[in-house]
Amino acid sequence: MATLFSKLNPTPTFPSRTGPYDVGTLDVEIPTACLDPCIGPPDPNVSTVQFRIFYPCDSPSTKDGKAVYWIPEPQREHLAAFVRFLGAGTVSADLFSYFPTLISRITIPVAANAPLRAPPTTSKRWPVMIFSHGLGGTRNLYSHLLVSLASHGAVIFAPEHRDGSAPITYQREFRNEMDSIVSTKHTFDYQNLPHSHTKEVEVSRNHQLRIRLWELSLIHEAILRLDQGLLNLDSNGLWEPNRTLQPSKSVMFTGSLDVRDPGKIIWAGHSFGAVTVVQLIKSVFYSSELPSTQNPLLRLGERPHITHQINANSAAILLDIWCLPLKFIPELFNKPMPCYTASHPEGLPVLAIMSEAFFKWNPNLKNLRRLLSPDPSKPIQGEPRVGPHIFYPASSAHLSQSDFGVLFPWLTKRIFKAQEPERTLRLNLRAMLQLISNNGTEVVPASALEREVTDIGQGEYSEDDSVILDKSGKVRGWIPVGLLPDRRSGEGQVNPDKVISPAEAVMEGEVVKS
Repeated sequence: MATLFSKLNPTPTFPSRTGPYDVGTLDVEIPTACLDPCIGPPDPNVSTVQFRIFYPCDSPSTKDGKAVYWIPEPQREHLAAFVRFLGAGTVSADLFSYFPTLISRITIPVAANAPLRAPPTTSKRWPVMIFSHGLGGTRNLYSHLLVSLASHGAVIFAPEHRDGSAPITYQREFRNEMDSIVSTKHTFDYQNLPHSHTKEVEVSRNHQLRIRLWELSLIHEAILRLDQGLLNLDSNGLWEPNRTLQPSKSVMFTGSLDVRDPGKIIWAGHSFGAVTVVQLIKSVFYSSELPSTQNPLLRLGERPHITHQINANSAAILLDIWCLPLKFIPELFNKPMPCYTASHPEGLPVLAIMSEAFFKWNPNLKNLRRLLSPDPSKPIQGEPRVGPHIFYPASSAHLSQSDFGVLFPWLTKRIFKAQEPERTLRLNLRAMLQLISNNGTEVVPASALEREVTDIGQGEYSEDDSVILDKSGKVRGWIPVGLLPDRRSGEGQVNPDKVISPAEAVMEGEVVKS
């Protein structure tokens, strides 16, 4: 009977998590002043960092469960912002505005504030990933992928950037007193910048990146303090400077996060978030080699922790990266990814997963290949013996790696011609898990069901899923991409003068326009 009602329920729902662990979540907001007293913000209006944590948890009690809504509070304002972002007057905007009640009921399948599960890893610590959202993204917009990763044994930190890239985001005001929250809020609305290259766009995008890199460096600092038991959070994930009456919600993370050794944190992002990851890794790793400037993307100052963390072993996962903003700073673009400076017998710890739409976007594909080559400052000479992992799922769109594909499959199919949205995310997940495992980090591998293997129990977890990173193309609809065009597959046989624009690739970047 429950299954029948589920099928009749018009409210979109998430697919089941893929790993063996239940997943908890904590929504966190911390004043930047308590994390960064020395280096001021790139934007004086940004006074807090906000992020959602997804983590393996003990089995939650259903009676104590608090629903975690995909559209956060205040829902009405967030829904209106999404409609504005999608473009008033378009088919998508009309659908979202016509069914606001259904959309506001969507819940993320997680347990709010559930106890952290004891890590079974050799180190007795959980792996950690920081995931940066793209334009139009939020801390909730990639929930299915991030919940699935957490269910395989990782703690995921998903920031909500205050750079004008979210449809709307709210910032609480804090003061350094016992009852630290002031009821007033500051809002950051979406900045609708062109997706072309002009000097004005270059200045604006670099400003956004300065905010994003600064936020990620602060979140890294917050993660270290969580692991050390030095960050007090209440039951709502809000910072409390003088918590004395009840234990802090952050206590459960003390000594449980694998963040102390260099190269352990996994850095990931989608689209402009992937740009953020690349610029952060390069800005930190090459800080001593870059020309001095009064306005770098990241001012490290007296902050040694992140320079200690990022090294040649740092894993980078780039989902449908939008490469144009990388070209705005040639001295960074022309530096190779740091992994090229060390030996990696299992392959470089860099995974780029495109959508088919971005694969067909020729200028972006060319820049991606340059970015991931051994020397981006020069034309690519050939395939390196040990190179990056680059793939795309067939019939996938730019939004396929977000929650849109699994929540609104009819919409992404109709507008973007995207197929098999759940399988597309499953392929992404498998590749991410295998890359993390290859880089020496313990996670629960993909199950037989996820790997589409029928000769063993569907709930069994294999020790190896190396076929997903195999360039022989053995996985259906999972297309390997080299640093050089593959003429045998027909790639490059189109007219080289015919350039697909961002609008044609993703309908004005990440915005649906009519």
